[in-house]
Amino acid sequence: MTLLDLSHQVATRLRRSRKRARTVVLKLRDESFNTITRSETVAEPTATGAVLFEVAWRLLLASRTRKKVRLIGVTGANLIDEAADAQLHLFADDETRRRSVEEVADVIRERFGSGAIQPAALLKQGRREA
Repeated sequence: MTLLDLSHQVATRLRRSRKRARTVVLKLRDESFNTITRSETVAEPTATGAVLFEVAWRLLLASRTRKKVRLIGVTGANLIDEAADAQLHLFADDETRRRSVEEVADVIRERFGSGAIQPAALLKQGRREA
């Protein structure tokens, strides 16, 4: 499981529960079982995997450890109801477009299974299906 995959799983759960996260939390546990937790509050609450991944990646880069990592986790925190974040934008922004794409992907996964559609970055190299 990769950081990108974890981020998309968290985003899917947020959308299913009609929530958005104001804070992204990254949890790392190293080979000595030391746990490091880092978080970042985003400007706009989100339920998109791409945004969660971008923040989690920044947190991972900032908390580099020379030890081997045993556990990595991504969490959405400071949740708000989707209805409470219903401010309308005059023009569709990146968050709105990303969310629309991910909602369609959620529907496809529900109908055809979890492997039916996924970000290209999660495809295994050399694997090609017709």
